[in-house]
Amino acid sequence: MRFLRDKQQTLVRPELLGLPVGVGQGSLSLSRSQEALMEALEQGDGERCRRVVMDLYVGGSSVLRLSEELLTPCLHKLGESWECGRVEVYQEHRACEVLNRTLYDLRSVLVQPAPSAPVAIGGTPPGDNYRLASLMVELVLVDEGWNAISLGSSLPFATMAAAAQFHEPKLFWLSCSHVADRSAVEADFTEFLRTTPQEMRVVLGGQCVTPYLREQADGDRVQYCPDLRSLHGGLASWGRA
Repeated sequence: MRFLRDKQQTLVRPELLGLPVGVGQGSLSLSRSQEALMEALEQGDGERCRRVVMDLYVGGSSVLRLSEELLTPCLHKLGESWECGRVEVYQEHRACEVLNRTLYDLRSVLVQPAPSAPVAIGGTPPGDNYRLASLMVELVLVDEGWNAISLGSSLPFATMAAAAQFHEPKLFWLSCSHVADRSAVEADFTEFLRTTPQEMRVVLGGQCVTPYLREQADGDRVQYCPDLRSLHGGLASWGRA
């Protein structure tokens, strides 16, 4: 995969590498790719969704760029379409499942980090079942050479703290796309900080990070990242910390 991305060679039979037919044979522009991905998501066309994403990755796009300039805008448009009644609830949920599978497939072709690479783990708080944002964080980190793995969604803080104590990661991310019980999440996060390794960087992100949680960002141990680009910007220094 590294060779294909570096040399920009035309793939004749991408299926031999486990890639969708058509990948690497003249990628679409990013704007055209957005249109194609939106159509695929609305129609529940998993193979086309996978082809659009893989084609851009093989063509040299980073996971960060795919996430920020393709996946996130399409998810926003999908949510807007659901709110105005242009798509049904089942279509929106199905699209998320299709995209989850596509990202797992992308994860399988990323260059695997070295065993000595810094470790990162993370997930979503109780009541937050939205996996996509956390999965995108994982893939961005892996693409940048981190040993990163998402713990899953809707996780009690006690078990996230247990994972942090056991694995001793350099970085722990908490993705907040939905907060079911604001006071409980804020109290449990405070306890999480108290009971986890003090040298572990904690990164908060997501559209539902509460004002209280943002106030915990001290620029040292706890960092609030409003988007993946700001997360990406701190990775080099955090990996050395």
